[in-house]
Amino acid sequence: MTKTLKLFRADKKNNTTRPEKFATDGLLSKQINGGDPLFFNYGWTKQIKNHIEGVQNIFETTSFLSFSENEKLVRNYYLKGNKEKEVESSSFDEAEAYIFSANFEKKQLQEIYDGIYFFEYKCNYQRFKEYLSFKSAYVGCETCNKIPNYKHRLLIINAVTFLSKLNNKNFNDALKNAQRDAEWLLMPIDPMLDGTGFQSRIPVADFWDVKFFKYSV
Repeated sequence: MTKTLKLFRADKKNNTTRPEKFATDGLLSKQINGGDPLFFNYGWTKQIKNHIEGVQNIFETTSFLSFSENEKLVRNYYLKGNKEKEVESSSFDEAEAYIFSANFEKKQLQEIYDGIYFFEYKCNYQRFKEYLSFKSAYVGCETCNKIPNYKHRLLIINAVTFLSKLNNKNFNDALKNAQRDAEWLLMPIDPMLDGTGFQSRIPVADFWDVKFFKYSV
C-alpha cells in the first residue's frame, strides 16, 4: 500500500481559475472569494454530482477543484483539451497551460466520511518567490497575518468512493464520469475573515507544485 496520495490537475492561462496567478493567489476555485450560499442551499451531495456532470450554472461557480490520480490522462487529454496543437514543456514566462500536482502523506489525512478526508497545513508564500515580480515580492497570507499559528483546512474527496457508497442510481452518470477520470475533488474550507462562507483559494503551500507548458506551432 502506497503511503502517498498523488493527484494532478491541468489548467489553462486566462481561465476563470486564473492559474497564471498561482504564485500570489494559490489555486483558485471558480467561486473566487464570493462565499457560496448556493452550496448550502442546493445540497452537498447534489453539488458534488453536478460538479462532476458539468451542470452549467453549478459548475461555473463551483467550490471544488477537480484533480485526478491518472497523470497520463491529465497530460494527454485535459492539458491538450480540444486543441490540435501538440503540448510541450515551457518556461514560466512562456506558459500557456499548467499541470498542478498535489502530494499528501496518507497518515496526515483524517477520514471523516466514506471517501472524504480532512487535511490541515501551513501556507508558504515564499515557495514560488522566483516567479514573483518586484511589485508582488512581499505577497503573504491575510488570514495568517491576522490569526497567529493558523492552519489552513482542506477537504479531499475521493469521488468514486463517495458516490459508490451512496448506492443511488440517480448518481450513476456522475459515478461513471468519476471512474473514467479517477477524479478527486479538493475544496478549501478556510472561513472568510468576515464570516460569510468559505474562501475560494488553496494557498501556496509545500504540498503542491506546478509545471509549465505551451502549445507548439
